[in-house]
Amino acid sequence: MRARIEAEATSDAEEGELWTATNILMGLRYNEAVKKQLLQGVRRMRESSTYQEILREGRVEGLTQGRTEGQLEEARRILLRQGMRRLGVASPATEARVQGIASLTVLEDLLDRVHDVETWDDLLSRVS
Repeated sequence: MRARIEAEATSDAEEGELWTATNILMGLRYNEAVKKQLLQGVRRMRESSTYQEILREGRVEGLTQGRTEGQLEEARRILLRQGMRRLGVASPATEARVQGIASLTVLEDLLDRVHDVETWDDLLSRVS
């Protein structure tokens, strides 16, 4: 495989692109361990623009997910804190329900309502 790619490539960059394409296509058929064994020693792949683009997209996706998770975590924390001040300490079951809410919109709606209800059950009654 190495000889073929080196023979076909007209530049180091193109060689990197071919290795990246090879890696991606092998991933459609082989598991990670087999791919790793077959591509052992391949370094130029990391220099290819395709490989770098995949990394950039992964970083952006990871940052987006991280921000979303952080916003959810903070909204849950604030809801429990504000709810405790208004409604008393949340039971473990109530806290688990709040921790299970995966929608920032729902959490924001609950935060808007926390001072308009008398109990945790009232607050969480609209949450499915």
